[in-house]
Amino acid sequence: MKKYKRILIIYTAFFGDIILATALVRETRKLFPDAMIDFVTTPATYDLVRNNPHINEVILFDKHNHKLRNFFGLLPKRIFLNLKAEDIY
Repeated sequence: MKKYKRILIIYTAFFGDIILATALVRETRKLFPDAMIDFVTTPATYDLVRNNPHINEVILFDKHNHKLRNFFGLLPKRIFLNLKAEDIY
């Protein structure tokens, strides 16, 4: 299995979807224990994931005030500056 160094999980859905996504995050951490796992969510669901021990960083995306085409502009620049070929799938 390939070893990923950075994983970005994007969930900007409803509360129930975010709760179900916590299992995805947990299992992803088991598969890739050394990877940096960041999670994109909305301000409304931030509290559901902010203390998740399997997530390195929670990134907020307010989809009501931003268009999706601006999404990548909102991500911290370090995500893109530190990308290497092996990080991209």
